[in-house]
Amino acid sequence: MSKYSQLLTDFHNRDGLFLPDSNIYGFDHTIQGTEIIAKMIFVWLGIKPVDVTYSNNYFNSDLKSKNIFIIFTRPDESVFINVALITKQCMEYYLIRKKVSVIEENVERALIDFGLGLLVINSFQSDKIISNIFTNKNKRLEILKSISKKEFSRRFNDYIKRNQFDTDIIIEHTLKSNRPYLEFKHTGRSKEKNESFIINEHIRQQKNMTKYILVFACLCASFVLVAFLYAQKPKGLPEEAIVQKNTINSLEQEYRNCISELKEKEQKYEIDDIYMVRQIQAQFNECTSIKNKYDYSVQQYNKLLDNI
Repeated sequence: MSKYSQLLTDFHNRDGLFLPDSNIYGFDHTIQGTEIIAKMIFVWLGIKPVDVTYSNNYFNSDLKSKNIFIIFTRPDESVFINVALITKQCMEYYLIRKKVSVIEENVERALIDFGLGLLVINSFQSDKIISNIFTNKNKRLEILKSISKKEFSRRFNDYIKRNQFDTDIIIEHTLKSNRPYLEFKHTGRSKEKNESFIINEHIRQQKNMTKYILVFACLCASFVLVAFLYAQKPKGLPEEAIVQKNTINSLEQEYRNCISELKEKEQKYEIDDIYMVRQIQAQFNECTSIKNKYDYSVQQYNKLLDNI
């Protein structure tokens, strides 16, 4: 029997599942919060941390100079991503202490085998999904380095089936936007009782969607005003100016059509529809590109008018 298999056989929570709740998701990105979350994971793993320090700044030079294990968070990421990040680091520390190889695949495999997989599942599409569309912050921290999300989800679902867990309870501890990663749905045997962190996150995302729709409305109003002002330019323009004005009018209509399509998709949007979220993001990027072309054309047009 390999050292890993023996370790798993002797594990006191063998074939168990850590169910996240508002306790583990209730801390901020401080050093103290990082330590509290990590110690919850260490308790589950049944190990006392030795020579471990905690940081919300991995590049702290004082910490890097010491021969200690650093567990860190990323203040710019969501609590769901940071909890998964802390969990993976705790798993790595656990394997090191047990003298098991800590290559990425082993660590990520162990997250499922030692019952911590749901903490990772909840990080896949959590937080900033919609805000990234508007801030162009497309590069997000990826927890998994060796196993793909699809493969991790498949292994996690196999683990759930193999141990015959109550799938309703698992769903009630999984973010709504991440439930497509599960291969089962709520049975309906009893009323769905979601954890409070799921309800709060769902409300927060709905509020964000409303806010961004209002931003779109303001952008459209501004665009109409600008278009009206440019329409008041005097006639009898040089041929070059006429060509540019026609280009501006064409871009204006193209932008209107793009925004109209975007609004239609937003009305159909469901908070857990990952495919629709990606469609909205692609549509928004297209509208932004058209708007940038429009702004540049208007700028060139104004320069030409100033020289007439």
